[in-house]
Amino acid sequence: MTTRLAAIALVASMSIAAHAATITVEAGNNDATWTFATLGGPSGTDDAEGIAPTTIGALHSVSGAPSVLTDGAGQSNSGSTSESVFFNNGVSNGQVKIDLGSVIALGSIETYSWHFNDQLSVQEGKRHHSRAGQIYEVYGSTDDSTYTLIASVNTETAFGVPPYSNRNPQVGVGITGINASYRYLRFDVDELITEDSNNGVDGTNGTFYGEIDVYEIPEPSSLSLLGLGAAMMLKRRR
Repeated sequence: MTTRLAAIALVASMSIAAHAATITVEAGNNDATWTFATLGGPSGTDDAEGIAPTTIGALHSVSGAPSVLTDGAGQSNSGSTSESVFFNNGVSNGQVKIDLGSVIALGSIETYSWHFNDQLSVQEGKRHHSRAGQIYEVYGSTDDSTYTLIASVNTETAFGVPPYSNRNPQVGVGITGINASYRYLRFDVDELITEDSNNGVDGTNGTFYGEIDVYEIPEPSSLSLLGLGAAMMLKRRR
């Protein structure tokens, strides 16, 4: 399958607790540089960096530890299990929770996944379509008790899946315009329908997530400093 380099944007004009979130879905360039049309790729400078998430639901026996989701890097190759977090086959209600340590004004969330498309599986000796599609709902909370829906993500719809061959091997999702304050983020993760292309039988598998990035809205003072710095640079060039 030819990787789509052009962005495919899925705009969700949803009114959730008086907030509107915009969801952007893009295909990456299918290598370890994690290049997208507008998304920045996995980051080591976001506000969730180094915070180990917790999970509910059985992870696959060869899944990486939840901490790889916030280590600032995506997978180094498309079949890396130790650098991916994925739930066991048949787990349709897995959860990933991140405690940011304090309530922050949430600006954006980005999630990244990577898994080979229709290549030989070393573990199973069969051909399977990509497990990079992302289906989840993300919720926010200030007290880990009452959660508010931030956005519902389904990249299958954005890429026109099925057919499963339309599923891109490297996927990035950006959620912007959140404009709400939370300490806890909970991702309710659904499984993917996958097809063994040897015999056409459908099954269910977990997405190979590689990174979750969370960004706080910059303080007004920080924005002012950035603007001042840009103005000074422009003045020097003149």
